[in-house]
Amino acid sequence: MENTNDTNVTPFKTSDLPLATYLYTKGMTILGTVPDKNNPKRQQFVFADHEERESFVEQFLSGDDLISASKLFRGFWAVKRHLHDDSSRADS
Repeated sequence: MENTNDTNVTPFKTSDLPLATYLYTKGMTILGTVPDKNNPKRQQFVFADHEERESFVEQFLSGDDLISASKLFRGFWAVKRHLHDDSSRADS
């Protein structure tokens, strides 16, 4: 699974922690975080967009994908570290 590295591609952003965890677990790369413009108390995770991202989001919303609990928990902690790591702040 390769991430899209085309500089013309708009990064995908979400402030949904479970979705961010799922996308990370599916292999998408987190570029960093930015403040959520709609809610200044929240951060958005910025991902390098991926050709399968729409499919991943549909799988997440439908609950049709099975991921091992250990893989999901490792993904959760990796994603959560981005919230507390100042060096992971992405450009808006």
